[in-house]
Amino acid sequence: RCSTSVQGCLHLDGVIEDSPTGSANCALSGFLTQLKEEKSGEFSCKIVQGVEMEDPVLLFAKAILQNDKIVSSSVGSNCVQIAGGKFHV
Repeated sequence: RCSTSVQGCLHLDGVIEDSPTGSANCALSGFLTQLKEEKSGEFSCKIVQGVEMEDPVLLFAKAILQNDKIVSSSVGSNCVQIAGGKFHV
């Protein structure tokens, strides 16, 4: 078992942290998977984001490695719908 701490900061008009959308975390899970010694397998990690903005969210990321290449990367969490909308084309 390995525990790693990574912190990214967004210094823009006093904003110190990005909201937990998951887009960067999906890429992060793929990157961390490529650092593994194994050449194939499914790897997962838990990511906590939003702590500094006092809105912590637990995200679950997963990446699949086959023959030393990332073939899939995903991120998800539990959520509650608070709004809705429609997009018309």
